[in-house]
Amino acid sequence: MADLRNYLLVSVLLASVQSQLTSNSEQELCWTSFINSHSPDSDGDSEILYVLKQTGYDICWHPTDLECRTVADGLPWNETGQEVSCDNNRGFVCRNRDQQKCLDYEVRALCPCRSRYSMCCVLTSTWSKFLRYFGRILRRNHCTFCSSLKARRNKVTIVW
Repeated sequence: MADLRNYLLVSVLLASVQSQLTSNSEQELCWTSFINSHSPDSDGDSEILYVLKQTGYDICWHPTDLECRTVADGLPWNETGQEVSCDNNRGFVCRNRDQQKCLDYEVRALCPCRSRYSMCCVLTSTWSKFLRYFGRILRRNHCTFCSSLKARRNKVTIVW
């Protein structure tokens, strides 16, 4: 019975959170800092968004826009004369096979401002199915999960 009560409480709480997060059009947008996680190598240069996110860079899952430029002089990617790809779905890619040698590039993303999309949800294994479902919703709406927090048995902690 306690599990059912906890489940219903969390369901109502996350439904409320979801309704607040789905109004992305009303959210203030902010640029992240420029990120240069990869230097040119024999293949080229790249700043892939999902890799940046997985390696701990502060970037949302689905940026509204992406700015790509050279590290040396801040020249926008489309003014370098190099054949590159810069898009807010994948990130930045430059391949040496498409030109003599790729320059070193950096990227920054336009995301909902941190105060609007930062959220930590910690769920124990009792809630694993629940987390799989709501985790997709929350990630789709630019939420961040904090793995460093500890959860107690059958407790959910939500931190804004």
